[in-house]
Amino acid sequence: IQGTYHWAIDIMGNNDNLDFKSYLKRIWFFPFSWIIAVGIPVGYIILKTIFKSYAKKSINKLYILYSIPFWIMFLFYQYNTFKGVLLFQHRYIGTLVILSLPFIAIHFSELTPKKIKQAFIFGALTILLSFVYNTSNIIPLPRLEDQSVVKISQIIKENATEESCLILDYVDWTETYFVALRSEFPLERMVICQGAKNSAIPFQEIEKKLNTYNSGILLLKKKSALYQKLIPENSKINTYGLTTQKIYQDEEIILLKWKK
Repeated sequence: IQGTYHWAIDIMGNNDNLDFKSYLKRIWFFPFSWIIAVGIPVGYIILKTIFKSYAKKSINKLYILYSIPFWIMFLFYQYNTFKGVLLFQHRYIGTLVILSLPFIAIHFSELTPKKIKQAFIFGALTILLSFVYNTSNIIPLPRLEDQSVVKISQIIKENATEESCLILDYVDWTETYFVALRSEFPLERMVICQGAKNSAIPFQEIEKKLNTYNSGILLLKKKSALYQKLIPENSKINTYGLTTQKIYQDEEIILLKWKK
């Protein structure tokens, strides 16, 4: 949380221009994400088991003990999300799902034919409904929407040497970091521009790479701030004593190979 505070608040501007709808989303996002993960029937069973253990007639100290880390983690999500520190990312809910497992195990501890049938029905419902309800266009079976980045990554690998560096302009979260990963450049020979609201382009780091290395690959998003600074028409890139060769281009990006 300390590590993400600066990123979420200062760089991404997570608390800028908040309205009532924004606060409502902060309240329901992770409970909703938890329901997507475990499924509606299982979610009902978990909560029913927990609250039933608190009742005087059926109090169960072991179940209460199991519920403590569950509620601590749930309140942790709610508090930090409301503060704006925790981003809306479904992967975070994994911890709460793990802490839910004891209550699922309690329900299915005796595997009667009825319980086995329930398990199959609940599993099928959870999978099928995940295709129906989602947030921010999150899909149940994630895949690359833009397949061109696979080709771009291969072109970069084919034109790279062990003594070259890679400079990546920010294109999109998926595309930028996919190319960074698949290009297989060591991190010390790579510069990645971030795409958050208040991110600053690391011009000093880019200039250091251009001055230090004799060759490299440069991926630019057309009309971006980095593109405007480095495109040959503005003669900026020539000030570093570089010659460039265009090795890929489409409507959105341009890929340059450069050397001194």
